[in-house]
Order: sequence, then C-alpha cells, then structure tokens
Amino acid sequence: MDEDKKEKPTTTDTGKGDKPKRPKVLEDLNTGTERLEKANEEKAELLAQEEDLLARKQLSGHAEAGQKTKVLTQDEKDEIEAKKFMQEDE
Repeated sequence: MDEDKKEKPTTTDTGKGDKPKRPKVLEDLNTGTERLEKANEEKAELLAQEEDLLARKQLSGHAEAGQKTKVLTQDEKDEIEAKKFMQEDE
C-alpha cells in the first residue's frame, strides 16, 4: 500500500544534485513580473524628465498657463468683423 502512495519525482535523478523542475507557469509569471518592473522603472524615469521639463518651461517664462489675454472692445470686434467681411467679397 505504501508503494502506491509514493510521490513521483519531478527530476531525473542523475546523482549530480539536480534541482526540481520549475513549472512553466511560474517561469512565465517571473518573466512577466520582470518585464513589468523594468517598464515601471522606465516610466518613472520618463515622468521625472517630464516634470523637470515642465518646471524649466514655467521658470523660463514660456509656460502657457497664466498668460494674459487681451480683452477686445466692441469697436475692435466690429473692426475685425468688417475686415473679414471685406475679404470675403474679394
């Protein structure tokens, strides 16, 4: 009875200290995990570079946010519309 319940070995015993075989699923998971970790490191580097560029842009005075816009008076608006109308006639 004890002979029937023996576990089957996962290696071929050559007497050279073979290690048990790792299931392919674990190898695939490890590979995927390594790829994700590498991608996360690259993304973190790119994000740091982007933050640095945005900070430099803001400090240099070329940032788009916070720029003043000119408010047109009604006369200026009418003048622009008249110019557009005259160009359509030509």
